[in-house]
Amino acid sequence: MAEEKRKILRLYSGDGYGEVLMEQIGRILPKPRVIKVPGAPDGIAGMVYFHGRLIAVKYLDGAQHKEEFGCAVLMIREDGSLWGLLADELSGGERFDTVYE
Repeated sequence: MAEEKRKILRLYSGDGYGEVLMEQIGRILPKPRVIKVPGAPDGIAGMVYFHGRLIAVKYLDGAQHKEEFGCAVLMIREDGSLWGLLADELSGGERFDTVYE
C-alpha cells in the first residue's frame, strides 16, 4: 500500500528555512508583534500575545534575528499548548486558519 503523502507548509526567512506538517498548525498570525524576553536562549525570538496567552516564538534555523516578520506560525503540541516559528514567506499546503489583527 502506498503511504499517504502528508501536506507540508514551508517557511522562509532570509537564509532560514523550515517545514511544518499542516496538521500541526493551529494559527498563522500576520505581522506579529514580538515581545522580547531578556535573557532568553539563543534562537528564541520572544513571545506573541494570542487570545489572552503569551506564546513562545522561535527563529527559523539560519534566519536573521530581526525585529519584524511577515508572520508567526503557531503549532499545537501533543498536550494542546502552542509554540511558534517566525517567517517572512510561506508556501505549500492548502487553506489554513488565519487570524488578522
